[in-house]
Amino acid sequence: MADEDRHRFYSVQHQVGELIRIASIMALPFMPVKANETLEIIGVDLARRNMTFAEWGKDPFYGRKGDKGLAQLFPRSLSPDEVKSETMKELMKRRRAEKLALKEELRRKVKDEGLNKDQSMSSIQ
Repeated sequence: MADEDRHRFYSVQHQVGELIRIASIMALPFMPVKANETLEIIGVDLARRNMTFAEWGKDPFYGRKGDKGLAQLFPRSLSPDEVKSETMKELMKRRRAEKLALKEELRRKVKDEGLNKDQSMSSIQ
């Protein structure tokens, strides 16, 4: 690969990363679980997951260090034969449990990292 092609490749890769980071921050109020999963996958710090950093180039410190394995944000859909149907009540109960688990995980990370609670927790409320 020529140097010009390599530079263009990394430039496009950076721009896609910025787009994903900003879109995920903006999606936090509407899709807190998936948005936080996305930000975790691309390595955005908890303190930088708010609207202050939802601008192009505002967070130059994100990114994954080393190989942490392949992350699946949206896993493969199951065929109708493989799907166990659940009632709306079961679905709501499962979703509530997922949201509570995410909040608890973020609280634990905030406590471990000594971050300001208002900065990180405001992104999921």
